[in-house]
Amino acid sequence: MPEGESKSKRFRGTVLWYTAKKKMGFIKPDEPDASDIFVHDSDLRPGTGLLSEGDAVEYGLAIFRGRNKAVDVILVGDGAPAPPSPAPSLRPRGDALDRARVTGAPLSHDEAVAFVTSDDCGAVATFLGVTRDTFEGKRVVRLSYEAYVPMAEAEMLKICAVARARFEAKRCCILHRTGEVAVGEASVIIAAASPHRKDALAAVAWAIDELKTTVPIWKKEIYAEGDPAWKQNKEWDPKTLGTA
Repeated sequence: MPEGESKSKRFRGTVLWYTAKKKMGFIKPDEPDASDIFVHDSDLRPGTGLLSEGDAVEYGLAIFRGRNKAVDVILVGDGAPAPPSPAPSLRPRGDALDRARVTGAPLSHDEAVAFVTSDDCGAVATFLGVTRDTFEGKRVVRLSYEAYVPMAEAEMLKICAVARARFEAKRCCILHRTGEVAVGEASVIIAAASPHRKDALAAVAWAIDELKTTVPIWKKEIYAEGDPAWKQNKEWDPKTLGTA
């Protein structure tokens, strides 16, 4: 099916996770083994009320960047009982080669380096994204991150696997914070190891760009003065869904 074109078939599911602040969330389809579907308020049928976790919905599907997203969404019935919101992971997901974790706890650079370090690798490259104290002349007090944890970790593991295959890295680790992150603290750490330095460096550079494109994590900046502001990566802008 061409990019942006909608399927005519209708589907049903339950709103698994939703953030009113960003007006977006994910639907768990009723079909067994189906992947969660991204949904945004702009894709609700006119007259449909705001979504909440646990709502039963009916929707169509469209393709955006090779993935399904919900369109023409309507509420059905009274909805199912709301499931608990996904909690930050207590343990990392992955295997001996890849590690991914979204957590509210401080991130450890040592953990990421230790995980990827291997005797057959002569290079370990890392990237740390930290909270800076200014943005466009405004003093930033802290950042606040919100994430759909199950899908975020799944997407991070995909990034690790592709980075290893594309850049001949041997191991990859991605850690990301949720909740409030103070100035100077790390919100994301990426590490990769490879036999030669150019591959590890390239893998880390590609991984952070891909993370901003595909991983459902959103950032809010809190300033010393004025209202806080949600900051969107242009690659993950719900207003462009279905239009690219």
